[in-house]
Amino acid sequence: MDGARFANACASLGCQPAEMTWKRGVDVLCFGGTKNGMAAGEAVLFFDRKLAADFDYRCKQAVNWLQRCASFRSVGGMLESGAWLRNAAHANRCARYFAAQIAAIPGVRLTGRLRRTPHFLKRR
Repeated sequence: MDGARFANACASLGCQPAEMTWKRGVDVLCFGGTKNGMAAGEAVLFFDRKLAADFDYRCKQAVNWLQRCASFRSVGGMLESGAWLRNAAHANRCARYFAAQIAAIPGVRLTGRLRRTPHFLKRR
């Protein structure tokens, strides 16, 4: 599962992460740190340990191992502190505020629903 908007979905739907991942059959979640307020990094969470068997080798082959190791503690701290969910809830509130402000401009509208990105403006 691509977790770029995972935190926003959890915050918006008010559900626990487990309800959206392993309880629904997701084997791997790529949790993006930059989309959740970090300067860099991400975490790859394996719910099926067998799939993680050669992950470290694949990261080394992709010359990505050092970045992941260096950023894992930051991602872990963000998850443990709940900052990921607070940041997502804030982003969702900002999106609703943005949509309300756009709705007040005569002749301009959003082209899509707030649940997805990107958002485009269109003249009516």
